Amino acid sequence: MNAPTPMLNMLLDACPDAIVMSDLDGRVLFASRQTWALLGLAKSDELVGRSVFDYVIQNDRKRLAGNMSNLVEVGVRRNTEYTSIRQDGTTVPVEASSAVIRDATGQPNAVVAVIRDITERKRAEEALQRERRTLNHLLQSSDHERQVIAYEIHDGLAQQLAGAVMQFQTFDDLKDANPKDAANAFHAGMTILQQGHVEARRLISGVRPPVLDEEGIVAAVSHLVNEERRKKGLKIDFQAKVEFERLTPILENAVYRIAQEALANACRHSQAKRVHVELFQDGDQLRIEVRDSGVGFRPEDVGESRFGLEGIRERARLLGGKATIETEPGQGTTVVVELPIVLRRSEDEQPEGSEE
Repeated sequence: MNAPTPMLNMLLDACPDAIVMSDLDGRVLFASRQTWALLGLAKSDELVGRSVFDYVIQNDRKRLAGNMSNLVEVGVRRNTEYTSIRQDGTTVPVEASSAVIRDATGQPNAVVAVIRDITERKRAEEALQRERRTLNHLLQSSDHERQVIAYEIHDGLAQQLAGAVMQFQTFDDLKDANPKDAANAFHAGMTILQQGHVEARRLISGVRPPVLDEEGIVAAVSHLVNEERRKKGLKIDFQAKVEFERLTPILENAVYRIAQEALANACRHSQAKRVHVELFQDGDQLRIEVRDSGVGFRPEDVGESRFGLEGIRERARLLGGKATIETEPGQGTTVVVELPIVLRRSEDEQPEGSEE
């Protein structure tokens, strides 16, 4: 095979993809300048005469040999992916489209391949897959939360309302024939209704506490800590060192959910006697930290059906932040989430009397 002419070399150099010509055994006859860059070589002489098999990973060599053998029969092969090895040992994903070159008699005597670096495409595909996994996880988590709320309403509030209805029906049936028992039924019904009211407020607070909308994230987390102290009897320290007054509603809700999940995990699973919760502002960053000195755990042992820790990571990532979970068996657990601060603007406020 003759070397490309100067004009052809100019055209090959103008092509954004790498172009390689080899004999039927895979020995390189010619490589364009982009091929040198792709493989981290200084000049073409370092590549000419070498085997193309030297520049793909071990696991791809058998497949490449089969494809080259088949190429002689079919003539053209498009968009085949390989992992290429650079001069420094690093790898790069590539896509090759190849064709057989034939002599005047029609006999194959060389192969030419156009090779494209698909690193960015692979990153985009991985990012898309990650977003799909995130969406699937968030949908599962949302469904799980709805299921828990439905169970709590069914087992708590709905039962209380049914009990109240029964007592008021008894009152209605007895009010004329037995005023004393009717009065007892009426008072029992009122007591159950009052319990239902408390339960409804608890459910509302668990979903989105009114204090979050009315007073902001610091007050909401303080309220959350007080509720956990009351329910669990744990010693929970809370510190807030922030300069902002209000954050955007989305950010406030995310911060509250992160603190809620991290604190709930500490209270339920850590077996610690004391938990520390902190909100700290460092410039334009907000750090949420929940720390306990409990039993700790191995993160890899957490099942996929446990949405808490993954939900914390995903909320942080979606808001441009990061989450770090440090734990070992017997060493306690520290959850640290850092988020960029986005202050609430006046248009973020919901005007009074406006509809959702």
